Amino acid sequence: MRPDSHEIYGRRRSRNLGVGLVLVGFVVLVFAVTVVKLSQGVAVGHRDPAPASQMLPGNGN
Repeated sequence: MRPDSHEIYGRRRSRNLGVGLVLVGFVVLVFAVTVVKLSQGVAVGHRDPAPASQMLPGNGN
């Protein structure tokens, strides 16, 4: 009997394959969402900074 033919190695291989497929699926999902957002021209989580005139003291705010 080969040492790598034990039942535990088969289970470990199956589990690793499952985790790997889930990871690849997640990466594909993130990539697809990114491509869709960029193709629609959606801002990627940043806003325009406040104009400098609003940051000056004594502006009446």
